[in-house]
Amino acid sequence: MMHIHQQIKHHRERLGLTQDMLAERLYVSRQTISNWETGRSYPDLENLLRLSILFDTSLDELVKGDVDVMKQELDTVRSNRLAVVMTVLLGLTAISAGPSIMILGWWGAVIPIALAAGATYAGIRVEQWKARHQLQTYSEIVAFQKQQTLTDDEKRQNWIKDRLVFVAAMSLFLLGGIGLTLLGFWLVK
Repeated sequence: MMHIHQQIKHHRERLGLTQDMLAERLYVSRQTISNWETGRSYPDLENLLRLSILFDTSLDELVKGDVDVMKQELDTVRSNRLAVVMTVLLGLTAISAGPSIMILGWWGAVIPIALAAGATYAGIRVEQWKARHQLQTYSEIVAFQKQQTLTDDEKRQNWIKDRLVFVAAMSLFLLGGIGLTLLGFWLVK
């Protein structure tokens, strides 16, 4: 199955067109055609329609190979956003705990609890994403995002490194949370 960049080049060459000639017909630059054919960028919907008409092929056939890649990229972007939301909410939880309790009394605990609940929800969604793609370690996540797969040997080699990275990250996050909470108490005084 060919991806869209391969499809464009294949059909352009099949019709005996140069990149310049195709660019003229689509009212784009030759560099744009080059970027499409090398996979550096994708044509927008209007140009996809023009390409399918020019190449006398269905739009479905033209983009079929890239649909799975696009789904994976979209899925990865969503998981990255959830990870950012989780991190920000955890940071806000740590920052708000001291001041909100100092100012509002024990009712102020509702604010950091709500923030922590949001962070927990985002964390659960990230874990669901990892389970759906059968990812367990940081190295596997990075390889997945780069559309690569790790061999069993690479997974074993990265196991210790991934555990050390996890412990270091959690330790720094915990220390940062404690520091931010103390800072929050100090600022309220």
